[in-house]
Amino acid sequence: ALERVAEAGKALVNCKHVQIFFLERAANHTPGPSGGGGVMLRLKGKGMQDKVFPCEGLAGVCAAENMPIACNRPHHDARFNPDIDWAPGSGVKTCAQVPMCTLAGKVVGVVQASNKIQGGFTEMDLQALDMLARQSAVTFDLCIQSEARQAQYRKVNAMLKGFVKL
Repeated sequence: ALERVAEAGKALVNCKHVQIFFLERAANHTPGPSGGGGVMLRLKGKGMQDKVFPCEGLAGVCAAENMPIACNRPHHDARFNPDIDWAPGSGVKTCAQVPMCTLAGKVVGVVQASNKIQGGFTEMDLQALDMLARQSAVTFDLCIQSEARQAQYRKVNAMLKGFVKL
């Protein structure tokens, strides 16, 4: 599902790279200079290739302030962190970040697009990414809820089978 969201994002805004970060509370993490409050950004990879970053950089600001950001000269922006706001290949020339919000308005992640193929990111690009991010957040949230319900069902079912055996 993550790959489909990334491919849709690339097609929507005509860029070379799209990454999806999920927010998570980090155990035993001290807040960084940006005041992340123990919140980390998890870049989902294939299999066990997830990377975890402090909630900093343009992606961190986007998540913390629940605000889309278009940055067409990222290396001139003090919020830019090349360790977090990176792209494979020749580096980041342009980037855009939008928060992923659930229906309840909770920020659960960030969709980050980088290296627009022609020109810079526009307000329309941010709106398109925002729609994609909101739909993705709701879908991912529903998947997590469904998995939790299925796990609870399996647990109750196992308990009932144990009672029947008695």
